[in-house]
Amino acid sequence: MNKTTAQIIVVSVIALVIVNITLLGLMWRDKKNYRPRERRPVKEINAFIIREIGFDRQQAEIFIELSNKHHQVQRQNQDQFRRIKDEINKLMLEGEDAKMDSLIAQFADVCVLKEAELYRFFKEVLVICNDEQKSRLQKVFFEATGPPPYARMPFDNDAKGQRPPR
Repeated sequence: MNKTTAQIIVVSVIALVIVNITLLGLMWRDKKNYRPRERRPVKEINAFIIREIGFDRQQAEIFIELSNKHHQVQRQNQDQFRRIKDEINKLMLEGEDAKMDSLIAQFADVCVLKEAELYRFFKEVLVICNDEQKSRLQKVFFEATGPPPYARMPFDNDAKGQRPPR
């Protein structure tokens, strides 16, 4: 190896070290400034939905009752969800597979209950809506839960052809 090649390698290594230190510093700074997303109060969410859908006074009162009931059930589901998750984490350290399998099944049931409660709530809200409000509720619901699969952007087919199935 001649002298110029060795100099090029040394300069390259020094440049890479500087770039890595800079990137680590940027990552550390971003992590330091990270804060978890704040939850919006239920009253604020209810006011938003009432305003977006255009409920009248009577509909708004019924909606608030339904919403309070829904949030109470979801809090209970969330508490059960956390309790089971904590038990699973404890059993994972102890290595008791039979109990852990049972808890995982309970965990899945609670997840299903949470989702079923969400859809039950919106189904009850649909009952108090007129036709125009139903379309607005559908828009708000899809914004909250994400667009349906048929509304997503299709995969771009280029000269390579279609994307293979998963």
